[in-house]
Amino acid sequence: MSDNRWSEPSLEAGEPLRLAIPERGAPEWYLAAVLRQLARDAGVTLEPKRFDGGEARRVASVHEGMAEVCIAMEETVRWAYRAESAYEGWRHTSFRLVAGVEQVQWLGIAAREDARIASFEDLAAARDLRVLTYVPGGQSATWAFLVGEVLRAHGVDAERLRMLDVEIERSRIPRLDFDLLIAPIGPFRGWRGSIWHDAAALAPLRFLPCDATALESLASRHGLRPGLLPAEYLAGIRESVSTLRFDRWLVFASERLEEETALALAVALDEGRDRLAPLHAFHDPRRALLDVGVPVHRAIRSDRADRGLEVATAEPAAAV
Repeated sequence: MSDNRWSEPSLEAGEPLRLAIPERGAPEWYLAAVLRQLARDAGVTLEPKRFDGGEARRVASVHEGMAEVCIAMEETVRWAYRAESAYEGWRHTSFRLVAGVEQVQWLGIAAREDARIASFEDLAAARDLRVLTYVPGGQSATWAFLVGEVLRAHGVDAERLRMLDVEIERSRIPRLDFDLLIAPIGPFRGWRGSIWHDAAALAPLRFLPCDATALESLASRHGLRPGLLPAEYLAGIRESVSTLRFDRWLVFASERLEEETALALAVALDEGRDRLAPLHAFHDPRRALLDVGVPVHRAIRSDRADRGLEVATAEPAAAV
């Protein structure tokens, strides 16, 4: 197992911290914008930095010393830190948790009604369907991995489908040039938040519920959680749909981030959590740092202990 070591930090005291960000429109882009505002009010400058190579490159940038702070899905951070699932064989041991922000989303899987796909069994038997989703090598390693694992758990051979990158091909939606859409559904802003509403407004959709056995397998192998996409959340959802649910984004940093700075970022979110409300997101310091599988930055752990608040119990992973 490889452990790609970080470079020595080059920042002097008071210099801006590099905040690894995705393209505009991603849920974490908006969370990062709020974090930058709160940090600035607390005297910490977060300078946004984009990385080619998508989500995997952005998350790894903290471990490799090319950025100091990042925001990513809890599952992505846990996998990268522990070298599991999508990050198997590549351990990122320098991650330290700063805060957790809750913003619910689900994995949506829906076919146009005229595609005559009502279940995963129908999907497994189909050929050459146009599937708009996240693909390997695109902007999101996490979602591409999740889509592949969900299809595999239901016995669907992705090679029999025409897998199209939703990031590149999203213009197909207003043209109704797709048969199946697989992507996260949630209350976030940007084009990722609007594609489902656009699709549901243009064509009747039939949502495919995940099988209980498949969900158990995904939970066992990858620590994924089942959930119910609520009825009437979108047009076409006539009753709650069994699928995967994702609750939390993590603000994490390099283990070498100065204690004073790490604590300032955590306190800024604690005191300014109402600024997240317009994003349908919130931060609760009493539970945001629990059970995420990544160690909390030592300064924040000490501060929480002094205030009688619980924190995650994960210990730093041994370098291999």
